Amino acid sequence: MSRNLSKLLLLSLCGLAICCSKGKKDGNKDEVTHTPSETETVSKPQNNASDPNPTEDGVLDVNLSDQKQLDIFVNALQADDAVLGLFEEKLRKGGFSEVELLEIKHRLSTSVSDEVSQQTSINNSGDAVKKSAQNLFKTVAKGTDQVMQRGNPNAQRVEDLINERLALINQKTGYNANAMEDLAKAKMADFMGGDKSLLYEKMTQAGVYNAYGLRQAQETIAATNNPDSIAQAMAGYLKMTEREIQLLGKVPSFERYLNELEARENKAAILDPEVEKQLQSGKASQAFTKLLNHHTKIASLNAKSILNKSKKARAQFQKLNPTWNGEDDAVGNTYFDEKGNVVFLPLGKISFADRVVSHKPGFPKGGFSEGSLGEPDLPKDTGNFDARFCSIGIGGVLVLEFTDNALTDVNGPDLFIFEIGKVEPTVLEISKDGNEWIHVGEIEGGTAMVDIHEFVKPGETFTFVRLTDLMTESGIPGADVDAVAAIGGAIRLQLDSSVLFEFGKFELKPEAEVLLSELIPQIEQLGKGTIVVEGHTDNIGNAVSNKTLSEQRAQSVSQVLKSLMKGSANNFSWQTKGFGDSQPVAPNNTDENRQKNRRVELLILPK
Repeated sequence: MSRNLSKLLLLSLCGLAICCSKGKKDGNKDEVTHTPSETETVSKPQNNASDPNPTEDGVLDVNLSDQKQLDIFVNALQADDAVLGLFEEKLRKGGFSEVELLEIKHRLSTSVSDEVSQQTSINNSGDAVKKSAQNLFKTVAKGTDQVMQRGNPNAQRVEDLINERLALINQKTGYNANAMEDLAKAKMADFMGGDKSLLYEKMTQAGVYNAYGLRQAQETIAATNNPDSIAQAMAGYLKMTEREIQLLGKVPSFERYLNELEARENKAAILDPEVEKQLQSGKASQAFTKLLNHHTKIASLNAKSILNKSKKARAQFQKLNPTWNGEDDAVGNTYFDEKGNVVFLPLGKISFADRVVSHKPGFPKGGFSEGSLGEPDLPKDTGNFDARFCSIGIGGVLVLEFTDNALTDVNGPDLFIFEIGKVEPTVLEISKDGNEWIHVGEIEGGTAMVDIHEFVKPGETFTFVRLTDLMTESGIPGADVDAVAAIGGAIRLQLDSSVLFEFGKFELKPEAEVLLSELIPQIEQLGKGTIVVEGHTDNIGNAVSNKTLSEQRAQSVSQVLKSLMKGSANNFSWQTKGFGDSQPVAPNNTDENRQKNRRVELLILPK
């Protein structure tokens, strides 16, 4: 790399650090960042602890909870020896927290991070963002032999440095005092291709009667690099054949189902065909048969329990909201948090927050912001950092946005916070635009459900949620959020005007009816309510003509949609609005951004 390019990267990172320290994001108009003003009703907790991470090194003063800054930083680490040297120096001084090191390792552990980043910036689905984060994190658990499958020497060097530092942190905190057991686990994860199988579970969790046998097997595995020896040690402990050990590696481990739809499918009770064949062959060992029969029985019992509780949750929501169309069990989904609390969400998967607007990780620092998006997916608290949930951090602040739905007041609770571990005191605020905030109160005392009725007007919708940790000490810094859901939220649908209309026209294209027809099932599931059709344009032309065009387009969509819905259209009151170019979703500075602003939005509010 040339010396000039090296200097350019260093200067770029310095500029990034300065922006971060000032709390500004001038270059990204799409993101909503907000610094509390003196007039706000919520006073933010102040962190009086001294910051152990001095900013004298400048270049590495980067907010690693900001995904864009993290990506730039990781790319610079791999491309520039000077940045790598500064990183190594700061690492030796203890300048990175455990979660920051895990996040860097998380980003390094895949060769497709750039592709994922581009994809998730286009797709606003919080569930897609979260799943991509999980997939990246899975490789971290496989040990150092398989994490870095790339030729970049800087990447490998960073990986080695992080592993050394994490080992030192773990020794000091006592998390990994048993080095032999950790080594055995890493080798078994390599052997099995991961740590999510029933085989891994049985080889890492001591039974009541044979803890000594497991210890012996782990000692054997830790002392060898021979796959055959590893298989033999596991077969001896579990009293199975080596062939059955291989088959057991194909069976996913099972903790519990997380929602009603999972329970209906009951996939954990459906075994791989080769596993089933061995069970039916008459040659299966007693231990193999007993273990799998128990596994499928537990899954089926859990599915039955989940479905019974889901039925009650649906009935309770229907009682509070009799106008909701709840006769079809395929509509909506019931979710269970880590503590066993139950909530029915009539909008199902789209109920959850979709985008991290900002995350100030507090001190001690939290991390893995994107773990708060999409559906909840952590069956139990492991006591460790995990990409599947966001640790807000002590005194940290997390701002989330709903993009395909909105929070609104319904009968009963309106918002559900899926928190991992102890429910820690957290300030909750909601906003329509990410600038003006309404203080709802503190989440504490074990409750995860919040009713916003006292704070809002009927029919109001909110798309931003802000959670501020109240500096409660715990094993993982700050509140740990797996997901945030609007319980009876409004549906927000955004339609590209280029699909519906010719440029500058308001008459619908013939193919537009097909698109509108596909939206009807989503709308009708609310039973009764209000449909607001909003038209928007770019800034080409004058404001008056743009407003007129947006109103005409909203009216065209409303008329055709009413016709397509037929009788069910009478269950809703209808409104049309034209905003012209007054509410852009992107700067009108490129053709691509102007296309985003030319749109029609549908807001469907429950009654």
